[in-house]
This record gives sequence, C-alpha cells and structure tokens, in this order.
Amino acid sequence: MIAKVRRRAISIAKLETAGSYVLSGGRAALIGGVLSTLEDIDRPRLGANTHLLGSDYSRVVDVPSRAEPARRPWPFTALRWLACALVLALLFLLIGSMVRSNRGSTLVHEIAAGKKPAAPVFTAKVVWSNAPTWSLVSRAVFADGAVSLGELRGHAVVLNFWASWCVPCKHEAPLLRDTARRFAGRVLFLGIDDQDLRSTARRFATKYGMNYASVTDESQSIYDAYGVTGFPETYFIDARGRIVAHSAGEVMRRDLLSGIEAALRR
Repeated sequence: MIAKVRRRAISIAKLETAGSYVLSGGRAALIGGVLSTLEDIDRPRLGANTHLLGSDYSRVVDVPSRAEPARRPWPFTALRWLACALVLALLFLLIGSMVRSNRGSTLVHEIAAGKKPAAPVFTAKVVWSNAPTWSLVSRAVFADGAVSLGELRGHAVVLNFWASWCVPCKHEAPLLRDTARRFAGRVLFLGIDDQDLRSTARRFATKYGMNYASVTDESQSIYDAYGVTGFPETYFIDARGRIVAHSAGEVMRRDLLSGIEAALRR
C-alpha cells in the first residue's frame, strides 16, 4: 500500500527537455516526454545510454556516451611533422659527417703507410687570388671564381689547411710564403681556409703577405674528406694527383722541404 501511494505521490513541477531523467526517491522516468511508472517501461525503450540499477528498478541512471577525443588543430599536426623532419635531417647530416670523417681517417692512415692514395677532389670558391707564385697559365683557373683540384693536375701541390684565429697558422705563415716564392713555377701552394668570414680570411692573407691562392671550405666537406683533425695541416700532392706526404700541426722547414721533394719526384 505504501509503495502504491509512493508511486502516485511524485509531483513533477516542470519538464524542460525530453529524454531520460533520474527522479530521486521515486520510481518514475521520462521517456520521449511521457511520464511513466517503471512498471510501464520495458528496458528496450530506455535507450542504449540508460541503465536501471537494482532488481526493484528503484533508480534510473542516464550514462552519457563517451565523447570522441578532440582532434588537434592542424597547426599542431604540421608542427609535429616539421619537428620530425628536422630531426631526420639532422640525423642524416650527422651520419654523413661520420662517414666522411671515417673516410678521411682511412686516408691519413694510408698516407702514413706510404700507399700514396688519390687526393680527394674538390671545387671551392676563391677567397684570395693574389698569387704571384702561380704562373699566368695556372692563374687562369681563377676566372670563374673557384678552384678545382682536378684543374691542377700535372703540378705538384702543397695543400695547407688554415684559419685566421689559429696561432700555429700565424707562426708558419712566413715559412710558407718564403718557400712558395722559392719554388714558384714548380710547385703550387694552395691554402684551404676554414671557419672564417671572407673578410677575416682576406685580412689574414694581407697581413702575412700570402703569395699563393687560397679557397674557402664553406661546408667543411674538404676538411672531412682529408681527415683533418685541427689547424694547421699540410698535404703534399704529386703531379699524378696522389698524396705522398702529410704534416699535422705547424709545419717545420725540414718537413716542408721533404714533402715538396716527394711531390716533385717522378
């Protein structure tokens, strides 16, 4: 009797929207805008998101469906792909640098073993072209603003890696200048400047009276190819394009003359 009175005593003041409602303390539910007692409601009509708790149908609970996760705005997705691309590019550059360094290291070992490996070819922009120790024919290669090692084939070449901030480079500069003058027309001295602005490199060449050509290694690819580990380093190349001697660090007069002799040897 009490349960009957309880069912009929529920008062609904206002129904704002159609759907499923929980009526605390009662056994009524609103389905599609029609108020019914739970005895008149069968489960299929409650909908997929409505659950009846308890065997006596004492409560009706409306469980909201799971919302789909919000998609990130396209700028975030683009930035993520850009970051991935940058990481891959850096990884590629790192691997390439390691491969070139390994090749350069192998080259140095071959020189030390007397194997006379072929000098890695390169083309680089001229940073200093005031080269009176080069013949007029040799200086013709400056016409396009670059020097290729292949263009110097048939001449003995002294290849010197340097930088303006390098103290040992400053110490050896007078010796290189005087020796280049002594062997003018017979041996081509070629400087490889690294890690310098063009203006800085030219000031160095002017200050120390550089009388031979110098090019700039903008990407350090020549540095890696030759296995250079510091400044200065000097390589001696014969007329056939083979490296016959190598001097790491500030070159001494004895080593400079010995290397030139090996490069001139037929």
